[in-house]
Amino acid sequence: MKKLKELEKTDLEKSRQLMEFYQYQITFVEKHHKEKLESSTACSMDSNGMDDIEGQFLQIINQVLERIQVIQDDSQARSEGGLDSCCGEARKTRLLPKRSVKILDGWFTDNISNPYPSRDQTIRLALDCGLTVEQVRKWFANKRNRSRNNRNQYFK
Repeated sequence: MKKLKELEKTDLEKSRQLMEFYQYQITFVEKHHKEKLESSTACSMDSNGMDDIEGQFLQIINQVLERIQVIQDDSQARSEGGLDSCCGEARKTRLLPKRSVKILDGWFTDNISNPYPSRDQTIRLALDCGLTVEQVRKWFANKRNRSRNNRNQYFK
């Protein structure tokens, strides 16, 4: 959580998204574990169940740490190359990272019949891609419009 607090200083929105993801995942694991405990008898619970939940918690923590590292690397790359050498103003980057576009395009292709990610899916995609939720929403809106335009051209 220390790294998450550090990230909060530089990128508040991504920090909040990661915290939301972390809390959602932990709650899901705890709920699943509780249901498992209630369905089994109290005396049949052994240390394997505790090892399982600890492993899931560690996996979630590792996912969050990996995403923090990706965000920090992106932030560092932007700060090193983000200034225009001639006038000292920050330049706008219009292209998303190729890795992010590949992930988003994969989701779009897999869900072509209904290319509208839910709120949870949008948050997860944003975290996976190292983007903001707003960037993901706009990417999908643009992709749907471009796909619609391409389909219309074929039918003319």
